[in-house]
Amino acid sequence: MTLGLRRSSAIVWATTCILLVALVATAAWLVASERRDAIARADAVVTQTVAGSEAELNRALLALDLQLTSLAEVIAPAWRAGGKLDTDAAHRAMAAFKDRQLLFNDAALIDANGLTLAASLPSSDRNGMRLPDGFAARLFSQGVPQLTISDPAISPSTTEPSVYMARIVTLPDGRRALAVVEVPMTALAAIIAQAGGADGLAITLEREDGQLLASVPSGAGLRAQQLAPPLSDDALRGGPVFAPSRLSGEAAVVAVRPTLYRSLRVTVSLPLSDALLAWQQNRNIIVTASLALIALTLMGGALSQWQFNRLADAREALARSVQTLDQALAVMPDGFLLCDSEDRVVRWNERYVEMFPWLRGVVRAGAPFHELANAVADTPLLDAPLEERRQWLHERLQMHRAGDGEWERDLGNGLVVYGTDRRTADGGVVSVFHDVTAAERRLAQAKANAEAANQAKSQFLATMSHEIRTPLNAVLGLNELMLHSSLDLQQRRHAELIGSSGRLLLALINDILDVSRIESGHMQLTSAPFSVRTAAEGVVALMQERALAKGLTLRLEPIPNEDVTVQGDVIRVQQILFNLVGNAIKFTDAGTVQVAITAEPGAGRALTLHLAVSDTGIGIDASAMPTLFDRFTQADSTTMRRYGGSGLGLAITREIVQMMGGRIETTSTPGLGSRFVVSIPSRFVDRTELAPAPAERGAAAPSRPALRILVAEDNDVNQILINAVLTRMGHVVHLVANGALAVEAVRRGDYDLVLMDLQMPGMDGMEATQAIRALGDARAGVPIIAMTANAFEEDRRACLAAGMDDYVAKPIDVEQLAQAIARRSVAVG
Repeated sequence: MTLGLRRSSAIVWATTCILLVALVATAAWLVASERRDAIARADAVVTQTVAGSEAELNRALLALDLQLTSLAEVIAPAWRAGGKLDTDAAHRAMAAFKDRQLLFNDAALIDANGLTLAASLPSSDRNGMRLPDGFAARLFSQGVPQLTISDPAISPSTTEPSVYMARIVTLPDGRRALAVVEVPMTALAAIIAQAGGADGLAITLEREDGQLLASVPSGAGLRAQQLAPPLSDDALRGGPVFAPSRLSGEAAVVAVRPTLYRSLRVTVSLPLSDALLAWQQNRNIIVTASLALIALTLMGGALSQWQFNRLADAREALARSVQTLDQALAVMPDGFLLCDSEDRVVRWNERYVEMFPWLRGVVRAGAPFHELANAVADTPLLDAPLEERRQWLHERLQMHRAGDGEWERDLGNGLVVYGTDRRTADGGVVSVFHDVTAAERRLAQAKANAEAANQAKSQFLATMSHEIRTPLNAVLGLNELMLHSSLDLQQRRHAELIGSSGRLLLALINDILDVSRIESGHMQLTSAPFSVRTAAEGVVALMQERALAKGLTLRLEPIPNEDVTVQGDVIRVQQILFNLVGNAIKFTDAGTVQVAITAEPGAGRALTLHLAVSDTGIGIDASAMPTLFDRFTQADSTTMRRYGGSGLGLAITREIVQMMGGRIETTSTPGLGSRFVVSIPSRFVDRTELAPAPAERGAAAPSRPALRILVAEDNDVNQILINAVLTRMGHVVHLVANGALAVEAVRRGDYDLVLMDLQMPGMDGMEATQAIRALGDARAGVPIIAMTANAFEEDRRACLAAGMDDYVAKPIDVEQLAQAIARRSVAVG
């Protein structure tokens, strides 16, 4: 071992020296190569930029030259008979010509005497265009007319640095005139800058005498009119050369290109400091990296020496780790299988083979996983069709390749196995198999019990709702009839107490049903436009009588925007207000109950609807706040004894608010009162979408007198009640006790309306409705109104789906019944 370590050390240090020499040579070569590349990139940048700038400028100058040439034709229509120029027409023609151009600010025609014949700007047309001294004379002295550019000057019309571009043209009367346009220097700079370029580039437009006309970046302006020295003709080849920058004078890569107009040339300069900036940064990086690599190489040699000394210890530790892993796998209660990144078996434990005994002769190190899966799928213990086995095999292989799946399988040998696949960091897959036979059976039994209990609960609530509401309908209905009869004061008082107690019982039943709907997830929210003011006023109007009976003032604060219309569930919003206002009246003995509604605008059409109810009642102790919204809970037992109630109102209110995505907050001072604030997200809608709030109470549309109404009701007391109610409304009533009799009565008779109970012996209301709709003649269209104690929302939808036209819940509200009859009778009238 000592001789081997010595030989390995020699090899390591020899290799280290070779690496050091190679690193130094490579770093030097990289620095030189990076500098050559940086200069080449700079050459390419200035060459491409100067070519692009020259091309853009040539296009612009040619366009301007053509426009100048056409100025005489622009004002040609302004010449009148006798060779007289209509100056107004000429000015309009020039203005229209200028409006179609973007490059220049003004255009004019000037005769040899310096008189402006026509100009595009009113000021130039009126006062004449002011040209630099000697500029017009220089052009009139040209032998061959050509485009000429003046020295930069301040434009009198725009007060910005500009140049004048002009050429000689011939007017329709044979005279020579100067066609001239005023071009802002910023426009020339924008033209030569269109070719783009790298940071640090300086682009100039110069005349052959060195006069600077435009530059990018701008800044020299008129303060540096002459660039010295002027460029020589030898520099006009367009290739990159090392020369001083035309603007800053520092060493730069410079390229020059003449334009089609030989007196103008474009120059692009890139300072060497900018061109070599990236190279300097790369050079520093290369040097730093080289030094770091040298240090790492030396450190690597030292670490290698140390590593060789540790290698023997590592091998021993590895052997101990393998032994420990084997011992841990042997005692695992779960099956274990490890596959590598190529999906080949690496390791497994005995428990795995015990769970899958038909794999004992198949599993081995290096075996493909698909062989194991095929063996499992082919075992005769799996009592499944061939297609199902193939499907299972396909899904199992896909799950294993994904390395992130869970599955459960009855192996057919008395075991139910739950398998989990997880991918390792190196791409392998660890599979763990857990025997869940006993747990599976317990879970299945618990699930069956839970489903049975939930079904029994739903059935119990539905049955109890119907059974309680049916006699309660008779109690409240007959009590209502009694109140409309002649009673002495004591009898009337007793009847009113019966009605009040019945309504309290009905409210309790409704609260319990609401709780049940919330727990089962059957409570659903609707969404429609409604008026906030109308909805709030409807609640306050209905609660006003209760407040006056206790000597309280119930007040609705003026709503800031009376026309606000929002989107939401108006029934549930009013239910929230009913609960909060009812609680406030219940727990207030003297003073005021105040309702405030505000709409807080949000982004776009979003808003937050705030419903606030304040009272001067008994208040709530701080210790009762945490359980205030719990079901069947009130602040204390004395409150329950004194004020009554089930403790469900606030709990239901909070559940509804949370379903709407809102929140409810409470502040209270014992003895002084409480304040509840509900905040609900919503949105504004147009008033044209407004649907009347359900709580709006008005005079029901009068039903037609003496309607022939068939009532299907099996309860004797309810028959008496509904007969009395309908007779008092002025209708003719025919009673039957079940659905079959109702169908037969419709087949034989001529009825304007049918009131149909749902739960009746023999043929129920749903079946009777479907039978009536199937009659096949005009009687099949008779309006049918469901009249039932089933008060769930799904019951209402089922009635409408069965072919019924409307729905009235028991206990019967006489006004709602009258409105339903009026709607149906109007619909068929």
